[in-house]
This record gives sequence, C-alpha cells and structure tokens, in this order.
Amino acid sequence: MFRSVATTRGANGFLASILEKMPRLRGRVQVAFQTNRQVYGSPRIHAELRGQGRRCGRKRIARLMRELQLSAQLPRHRTITTKSEKGVRVADNVLQQDFHADERNRKWVTDTTYIWTRRRMALSGNCA
Repeated sequence: MFRSVATTRGANGFLASILEKMPRLRGRVQVAFQTNRQVYGSPRIHAELRGQGRRCGRKRIARLMRELQLSAQLPRHRTITTKSEKGVRVADNVLQQDFHADERNRKWVTDTTYIWTRRRMALSGNCA
C-alpha cells in the first residue's frame, strides 16, 4: 500500500547537511557579535547575517548564542550634563553657597540627577 520514494537526500542527509553547516554558522555568529561591540542580540545578529545573504532562522541564532554564552551587553552611557557654548554668559552665583533662608520662599534651589535604567534614562529632581 505504501511506496517508499528514493531521494538523493533522505532525512539523515538533511540532518547531516545542517550539522555540517553549524560550525561555520557558529563562527559567523561569534564574528558578528564581536564586530558589533557585543551589544547585538539575536534579532540583530540574525538581521545582519540575512543582510550578508546567509540563510538561517532567528531561533537558531538565539539558540547558538545561548550555547556560546553570548548575550548582548547594554552600552555604557556617558551622560553629557553640561552643554557649554563659547561666548555664552555664565549665570552669577547669587547664593554664594549660602542656602540658609531667613523667610520662606526667598531662596529656591534644585538638583537634577540622571539615572540610567535598563530601558531608558530616568530623571530624578529634588527641590528644596
């Protein structure tokens, strides 16, 4: 009732061809990860390899990166808090570091702190 169809590449041949390509793909994943400052995750590595004309699945790239213990690192942010321009007048130091006030609402000061979180930069402000 059932006929077997002879193919040039059976199930074992297909699996063998995939396993044969794995070391090359591992090397390409490692190179792409290193050349992109170790900040690319599996979606970006997958897109880069696809851009190079390599056929591979996104989940395979994710699995290879897990096996190789490659995980994207957040880039270190350098927050620029002062934007100084030549010729711009600097504000006078009116308080002269004397923050004591004799009456309410006579002296207002503030402090701004930038805090980097995993998703974005948060702004924390204190007003005294």
